[in-house]
Order: sequence, then structure tokens, then C-alpha cells
Amino acid sequence: MAQDPNKIEIDENVLPKEAIYTYKRIPVDGGTRDYSVSVKQPEYEKLAPTLKTPTIPFKDFVTILRAFIMAKKAGEKALDDAFRFLDRGSNKGVDTNQLGAVMAIIVPNGNPSMLLDNIEKLGYKRDGKLELVQFKKLIRDDGVGRDTVLQCLQNN
Repeated sequence: MAQDPNKIEIDENVLPKEAIYTYKRIPVDGGTRDYSVSVKQPEYEKLAPTLKTPTIPFKDFVTILRAFIMAKKAGEKALDDAFRFLDRGSNKGVDTNQLGAVMAIIVPNGNPSMLLDNIEKLGYKRDGKLELVQFKKLIRDDGVGRDTVLQCLQNN
């Protein structure tokens, strides 16, 4: 996955029953383009049980969402908490397919395999387990969640 040479700013607005993220993509040649993602609790509660992963409370999902979309700006606590919620206390790691399920909730009309393709391009197994260190590198340092959401938004 190639590094985007453009500057990307992300704003977060978390309400009691909705999380809104706004991307501002600032190309190196000038101008801006805004994209927005909104996940509402009723939509989450309707969609989450249809996925092949355990359903967690919306407030915990928002923590995963924050880490996934904000990347480095989410902070270490959000990354640790997101890993813990996805791992469900099993200490077996986070399945990359779980990250694909998160993607399906963030961008329901997006291409869920795009995230798994990007994970594979970064050298991880499509259907592998990620330990905490790997999870942080993939989400925080490589920005795979943030960048994949932005790719989906640009393609829609």
C-alpha cells in the first residue's frame, strides 16, 4: 500500500448515539476534498449481529472506530482498548477478518475485501492473528484503517 503524499486531517465528533469522522484531504498541489463517515447506534445494532464476529456494545465499538480511523491521533489508550475489545480477553490476538467486519460497519456499501487486500500488501496474512504489537503497527503506524476508509469513500 503506497503512502498517500497528501495531507490528511481528521476530526472526530462523538455523540451519545453517533460517531462522526470528517476527513479533509489536502493534495500537495492545492485544494481540499472533504469526506465524512457517520456510524449511528441503531444502524450498528442492526448490522453488527449479521457479521460473523461477536457483537460488542456501541460505546466499545466507538473505541475501536476511534483507533481504526484516527490512527496515530487516537492515542495509546484507544489502541490498547480497541485491541482488548477485539481480542475479547482471549489473549489469542485479533483476527484480521474481525477488522474486515469493522470495515463493513464503517462503510456498509464499501468493499470489505479492500481492507484485507491492504493488510496483505503490508505483509500480514489475510486470515491471520495479530498480536498487540502487530495490531498497533498496522492501525497506528501504517494507518491501514484510516487509509482504507478513505479509499472506500473516494470510490463511492
